[in-house]
Amino acid sequence: MTNEELKAAITERFAAVTYDETGEFLTAFATPADFRNIVETFRKAPEFHFDYLFCLTCIDWKTHLAMVYHLFSRNNKHTLVLKVKLEDLNNPHIETVSDIWKTANAMEREVY
Repeated sequence: MTNEELKAAITERFAAVTYDETGEFLTAFATPADFRNIVETFRKAPEFHFDYLFCLTCIDWKTHLAMVYHLFSRNNKHTLVLKVKLEDLNNPHIETVSDIWKTANAMEREVY
């Protein structure tokens, strides 16, 4: 799937997702409220089938935190970066994805 096809498929399911196409990979932005539903769909839906989380990190922008997930589909051969903005610097919270991608276990611990 090309980046344009991937973007269209994501937008069809999740209209609130926004994008940045200036980097190497298509980057999608989701809200914390939509995050869990989006990642479960990305893992299970055949058109996405993101079966490999190859990088997970968090960026401290001083005004907020940004969780960053690099996803790859070995079947479909496409890559996506998913970013989620966390506004509460005193108590940042996002659901784990270690039950979806086992590689997240160590990466989430490192981010914590």
